[in-house]
Amino acid sequence: NFDPFGNDFALDDISFREICVEEADVSVPVSTLSAAFIMPSVLCALTDPVDTNDYLTADATPGGFWTVDGQPVTTFVPAELDANPHTLMYSISDANCQATDAQDFTTSQPPAAGTPNSFNECFDAGVISLDLSNALSGGEPGGTWAYLSGPTGATIDPVNGQFSTDTEGAYQYTYTVDGGVFCPDISAVLAFDLFENPVADLPSSAALDCIVDEVELVGANTSIGNNMLYSWFENGVLLDNQFQRFLNVNEAGTYRLVVTDEDTGCTDEATTEVVSLVDDIDFELTTIPAVCEAANTGSISVQNISGGSMPYLVSLDGETFTPATDFTSLSPGNYTLTVQDAGGCEQTASTTLPMPQQPEVMIESSAEDNTVGLGESVTFNVISNPPLSLLDTFFWQPALADSLRISDKQWAFVPTQTTDYLLTAVDANGCTTTASLALIVRGEGNVFVPNAFSPNEDGSNDRFALFDNGSIANINSLQIFDRWGAVVYARTNLQANDTTEGWDGRHKGQLLPTGTYIYAAEVQWINGQVGQLQGAVHLVY
Repeated sequence: NFDPFGNDFALDDISFREICVEEADVSVPVSTLSAAFIMPSVLCALTDPVDTNDYLTADATPGGFWTVDGQPVTTFVPAELDANPHTLMYSISDANCQATDAQDFTTSQPPAAGTPNSFNECFDAGVISLDLSNALSGGEPGGTWAYLSGPTGATIDPVNGQFSTDTEGAYQYTYTVDGGVFCPDISAVLAFDLFENPVADLPSSAALDCIVDEVELVGANTSIGNNMLYSWFENGVLLDNQFQRFLNVNEAGTYRLVVTDEDTGCTDEATTEVVSLVDDIDFELTTIPAVCEAANTGSISVQNISGGSMPYLVSLDGETFTPATDFTSLSPGNYTLTVQDAGGCEQTASTTLPMPQQPEVMIESSAEDNTVGLGESVTFNVISNPPLSLLDTFFWQPALADSLRISDKQWAFVPTQTTDYLLTAVDANGCTTTASLALIVRGEGNVFVPNAFSPNEDGSNDRFALFDNGSIANINSLQIFDRWGAVVYARTNLQANDTTEGWDGRHKGQLLPTGTYIYAAEVQWINGQVGQLQGAVHLVY
């Protein structure tokens, strides 16, 4: 007590005794865990599995637990992951201790060298050029072509795969696509065999006549050998497969020799046209009738004379034979023409020059009472005698483009204004006729405006829009008002039938309540006129 006044203090019950000390030891183990791992931020999306433990650092604690995007893994295949970012996590725990490391990564698609389609190719003697890129399915462009094996001396453009050689043999070329930063280079090996075609040689033509009634078809350059098969055809029909390269014929026709190398399957062919100079004479008659204005202006031409032997002479109605093949200034009537060859053989044919006849045409419209609404399609059907295909020329006023023609006698189009159409037809004789039709186009088109829509995002009737049959060129403006007259939606320059830009029932990003709203639209019709549309639409859910 440090106060000089007051009570004093004392201690009692004081004793003295020995102090005993007891000691004990305890061992506390300390776990040091590390979940550290290192992996690339981008993995190539290959089909080879990845062992996640390969990413652990040297001081990492093994035996932990791996997950990719929360799913347990020990290995995973990058090719099976999508292109979105992914998270690889490693966790290790021991008693109350735990360590975790997580790293994000994405996948990069490997290049595609393509699937090689091996092939065999036969070529004629000389240089063969091939585009090897056509033999790869699904290969990415931008790769490099390189020689792998085969006869030397061939050339290839390493960029576009243009290959050329004059040597047959078995070839192999590689196509390699750069893997970029994250993937290895990918290669495909294209193997192909080239074989040189055999040679089929025949004269281009041969002739049979009264003296030479049989000819031998043979060519000095035709390939020979025990592996050569010679197939002969007459007018496309197989005559014989034989091991002789010549054929004796006594009939006119087209004879074809196909030479096949049975070791390689390669072929070549040649054709000989065998004609008989004693065959019947064939020819065609082309007539041009007299025009309407002049009765004596018809003509007959003898064309495509064949058979027999040249030169040919022609007689009209038993008159003197002359080299002339065109006969003009003829009147309508029946005519007989005779063609005579150099050996005196003759062939006769008759033809008629008809009297000129005035054509007839008529226009029918698919529109009732020849009246359509703006934007509606109309079809013109033309009835004519003779058929349109036999008329020499015809034209419309105003013109109807060829793209509007849907058949040989029909035109379909969308008129924009009332028009008088005039069709003029001229036949091969110069005779002319006309037909007309007045088509009335109403000033406005047919527009469908829904009276209700439900913006509930169910994929059906989610937006309010205007629909028409093509009569609206542009919706200049569209406004929606609530019942108090406030504008809740306004857009300009919309297209009819487009629900992607219509009103979605929102105002300032918020869905409006169920109710009746007023729309007002200014539309520009396809004829350039401007119209106003307005009404009510119900918003429901």
